[in-house]
Amino acid sequence: MPTKQGVSKISGNPSPKVGEKTVYTVTEWYPGTPEEKKNPAMVTWELFKKRSNGSFTTTNIKKKGDGTFTFGEVSYKHTYRLEAYLNEPEGEGLTTIDITPQPTAVPKINKVELLYVDDTKGTVFSYMEKLVAKAQCVNLAGEKLLFTLWEDDAKGEGHNGSNLFVDKKEGTVGTNGVASVEFLLTKAMVQKAAKGEMDKELEFYVTVEYYTDKKHASDNVNVQNPEYKPPVQPKTPASPSPAPGKTPPKAKDSPAAQKQPSNKEKGMVDQAVDWFKELWDWGESSGTVKPKQTPTPQKPDGKATTKVNDQENTVDCGGKYCIKKGDKSELIREVNIRLSGFGGNVPTDVFTDRTEKMIKQFQKDYMKVPETGKICGNVLRAIDDFSTKFDISSTFWGQIKCSCGTKGKEATSKLRGTKETNNCKGFGDGTGKGTYKSTTKTEAFHKYEYPGLHRSLLFGFKALQYYFSLQKTYTIDSFSSGYRCRFKNYTTTNHQGKAIDMQFSKGTWAIRGAQDKNLKELRDMRDNIFVKYLGAQKEWPDKDKFSIEPIDLLYDKNKNPRYDHTFSWIHMDVREFSTEYLDDKYFCKSATELNGKSIVQLAKELGQTKVCECLSGFQAQKPVANKPGTCYCTKDLTEEVLVSIGVAKDKAKTYLEALNKTMTDYKINTCLRKSHFLAQLIHESGNFKYTAELNVADTAYGGYKGRGLIQLTGAGNYKRYGDYENQDFTSSLDNKKKLEALPYSVRSAGWYWTELKKINENADVNDLIYITRIINGGLNGYNDRLKYFKKAYENLYASCKDKDDKKTDDFIFKDSKAYNDKRGSFAWGLWHDPDLDKSGCTKDKAKAIEGYTRFIALAGDAFEETNWYNVQKMSGLSGIRYYVKKKEGNKMVDVAYVKVLKAAETRLKALQGK
Repeated sequence: MPTKQGVSKISGNPSPKVGEKTVYTVTEWYPGTPEEKKNPAMVTWELFKKRSNGSFTTTNIKKKGDGTFTFGEVSYKHTYRLEAYLNEPEGEGLTTIDITPQPTAVPKINKVELLYVDDTKGTVFSYMEKLVAKAQCVNLAGEKLLFTLWEDDAKGEGHNGSNLFVDKKEGTVGTNGVASVEFLLTKAMVQKAAKGEMDKELEFYVTVEYYTDKKHASDNVNVQNPEYKPPVQPKTPASPSPAPGKTPPKAKDSPAAQKQPSNKEKGMVDQAVDWFKELWDWGESSGTVKPKQTPTPQKPDGKATTKVNDQENTVDCGGKYCIKKGDKSELIREVNIRLSGFGGNVPTDVFTDRTEKMIKQFQKDYMKVPETGKICGNVLRAIDDFSTKFDISSTFWGQIKCSCGTKGKEATSKLRGTKETNNCKGFGDGTGKGTYKSTTKTEAFHKYEYPGLHRSLLFGFKALQYYFSLQKTYTIDSFSSGYRCRFKNYTTTNHQGKAIDMQFSKGTWAIRGAQDKNLKELRDMRDNIFVKYLGAQKEWPDKDKFSIEPIDLLYDKNKNPRYDHTFSWIHMDVREFSTEYLDDKYFCKSATELNGKSIVQLAKELGQTKVCECLSGFQAQKPVANKPGTCYCTKDLTEEVLVSIGVAKDKAKTYLEALNKTMTDYKINTCLRKSHFLAQLIHESGNFKYTAELNVADTAYGGYKGRGLIQLTGAGNYKRYGDYENQDFTSSLDNKKKLEALPYSVRSAGWYWTELKKINENADVNDLIYITRIINGGLNGYNDRLKYFKKAYENLYASCKDKDDKKTDDFIFKDSKAYNDKRGSFAWGLWHDPDLDKSGCTKDKAKAIEGYTRFIALAGDAFEETNWYNVQKMSGLSGIRYYVKKKEGNKMVDVAYVKVLKAAETRLKALQGK
């Protein structure tokens, strides 16, 4: 078979706005593509349209070397498929993007307001001050508007032929949808208006026009005329009234066209511009005559405060200017630092997957807004709000500083063993860089006294204060250790800028001293706050994460408590951060250095002027205590609930307590997570009948056969789970069999679900297909798992307070993570194949074709793996089976093989030929 060549993947926006130019790009090529052919200029881009029967046919729109497309107004009613190729289109897969254009909002001017120079709204002005006119718009960002100031000479009649032009200015609509200008109401300008106004008060209008055919008007306002004199016969006649039929035409489908005509509209004539064509939108109202007006004082800097791009209006740029994944800047680095406590992050200047996840958590938990995972103005403002509200107190800062007692004196430290002057001023003396107390040159042994505490660590503590404010069980009391220079005479180095130790109380009980009862409380806080919200890890297994020192009460040979484990405090550090993230610039010695500038101010200084400025979209949240919901997210299940899902009554009673404890401890703590967990457990255990593999000897799998409700298998998993629970599951058959009995038969399933396979994240997106693929390896028993999930969905998730109506109990392969997984897609084809003997799924030719097709697209021509899911034993694939001689014992035997790619291609061809 020839090696596949050409485009293998493209990217671009699947939901472009109508009328906006959208660029699509080639992101990957098939491995067999010659370098000289990896040229975007040679790529053909073809657009297909989805027809009523579900098929896609060409629109005959083809462009070579140009992936730029603009979809017209009618396109939003249809679905299109864009494909890029060198030779021939493949029809589906990663070389295509299905596109559903989105209608744009109607461009319009929502409101025109008049303000004083101090930014307060005004109706009565003095001739001796500035008039600030502000227009709030929709879908006009970046466009220029014409502001016109004119006198309303026909009193009470709004826009009228008698009205006189005074002045005009241009203003540009900012990304927040606001444009503003200033008019000087000086004597010279007023004289123009006064020619036709013989009253003491002069009424003015401001009109705002978009292009040549969109118009909106402000209310009448009144200007107190300091030059007023009793009326005499006017020397200049008023402007002529409009001739009949001069009413401005209305633009088709415009906002104005939807309004009933007003009496004032009949005489509306524009004398301010000579290119007026159509009326797009307008409004009017009159002001009130007031007594003599005193000019409004300006702000101290002598400038009006109304700004084009800094108004706090709830206007969404639609993501056009938001900072998102893949971007890179110093502002992103600062966001990564300040939000490090929302899931954990390092101070990189790149917007990574972790950044997106962190921002989503911040939006969900702190801002209480929909999760976009992007940085816009409301996120920046919320970061400032969070940083200020949960700042580190001066008391805590006092506890953070090093408390060594020999400052300014000569002393000898255990770490260096030499007599020297102690120059510590609270945060060490900056010496020891590149020296280690061991031949192992890692941060755990680095003797460098960093210049302060790591900013990410301290912002993590700010987040900790926020999350603690949401519950009433525990309180943060103090730092028992912050910075410790070498003269504190410890032999560890973590506290030389990389660690903090915190102490807590539970109600009125201060958690102190070497007491076993402390351990449960510390572990609960660690698991349910530090790990859950800050993304911290237990101990130090992985790079670039907050780490929590092990919690236990151990004793040395003299029966003194060991301090390499914590027993009355929690220790968090950044010692596993990569070297690049432990640069001196990330450390601070004061609140000023920690907090720096407002992040909104910093964004402006860094030139991020186009960041979406929907600032008032965020309303600062007052921390509130968690309240138990009416659903089962925060409540224990009952026997009745388990029975309603399909658990036998006696089993429900037996397993209830262990299930509730396990789901709490392993964060299976939402109705949706519980629904998925129970559906899988019920199937895997035969409805809680079996806690070990049936008809499998105890010596199988090296003596570690499947045990527990989810069949934990293998020596490595037994050992890892034992370490997690601090239990021995390996040294004897009796210890291994502990996994078959309560509580570990259930708890091992929780550990497998949350710690080993991290299935909660798949449950959160409601992906039953992929969860089954993870647990089973394939799709054995999929229908049975689905049956129990539907019952759990009905009895748990359907009444959940956080129910998302988009998450149903029907599952589509293309929506599953399995769709982009080779084994998952091959399994989808194999188990649904009506001619093969895989059981557990309803046989479905179309779904089998779907799975095989997707696998072939993912695998590529060079894929060589064999014998997945025992395909070599299937009679339906005997025609492509081949044998290789291998030695078994003292003789050579023929071993059967089937190539997985060949199996998929063979079955696809057979199914399509039927």
